[in-house]
Amino acid sequence: MNRRCGDNIVDGAFGEQCDLGGNNSEQPNASCRTDCAPRGCGDGVVDDAFGEECDDGAANSDAPNASCRSGCNAQQCGDGIVDGAFGEQCDDGDGNSDDPNADCRSDCEQRRCGDGVVDFAFGEECDDGNNDGGDGCDSGCFREFAPLSSDGHVQQALILDFFDDEGGCASGLPFSYIDEQNDRPRAGDVEAGDHVWRPYSLGIDEPCSSPCGVGVDVNCHFGGDGSGSPDQATAYGFIYLYSPDDRTAQLFGGSDDGYQVFVNGELVIDGQFACRCWADGQEEVDVNLVAGENRILVKVGENFGAFGYTLQFFDGNTGEPMLDLFTTMSP
Repeated sequence: MNRRCGDNIVDGAFGEQCDLGGNNSEQPNASCRTDCAPRGCGDGVVDDAFGEECDDGAANSDAPNASCRSGCNAQQCGDGIVDGAFGEQCDDGDGNSDDPNADCRSDCEQRRCGDGVVDFAFGEECDDGNNDGGDGCDSGCFREFAPLSSDGHVQQALILDFFDDEGGCASGLPFSYIDEQNDRPRAGDVEAGDHVWRPYSLGIDEPCSSPCGVGVDVNCHFGGDGSGSPDQATAYGFIYLYSPDDRTAQLFGGSDDGYQVFVNGELVIDGQFACRCWADGQEEVDVNLVAGENRILVKVGENFGAFGYTLQFFDGNTGEPMLDLFTTMSP
């Protein structure tokens, strides 16, 4: 009988490395191929039971854009090879990261303003995941600051989508829907299920038809007419207030209906059972501001009718508005 591959005899002197006779096969996971070579990465057969994800034979390559790598792993973001044809802009392998200042993100896109990561080492002050202005962080990833009005009113706010409640003027104020002591939202953040933080959609001096006057008109923000829906609801407003130094300020607040105000996580006004139209100075309290960022959170409930609040900051000694304070909607 003539010697041949497939005779179940391993003829090593003639280059055979295996021979299983009739079990030699080109099927996946077979241990010996029909040419009496052992199964292996690079033979053009995907042996998935042995960890191969692909096998393009001689076309396996670690060159950019090859679909199968030399180790029979599929091309992917994170393999350290920049596959531009597959949309990758960079690939630092294990160095891909969504941490601040990383050069290459986990999706193989380059670090950039607008990717939602604050790269402070590259001059970014904020990054809200877009390149739009008017939401607290501008197109260059610098904070957008707004002064207080000439009479000390806070003129900006982030508003969290309202919660339906049936608690009268206090509405849902006894309940904490978010982390009221530590929250640091920015525009577009989602909390408490599907509730989104959005920039207040009007100026404080242009309520759509509210009888209450200057302030954050929550009804109008949500598309109502100033005295209509939403009713029986609770909403949050938030702003970052920047002070040039540590100081004590006099905070004037007003609400429709009940409200609570937190400064840097501390409850400083608890008017949750008020039933009224908001006005300036309905409550007055001294608050401690720190140099730099201060977090101002307002929780306001609505029974029926107008829905909103107003905040002002004054110097308790002179009675003058603190016009060296500034607000922004981005941390």
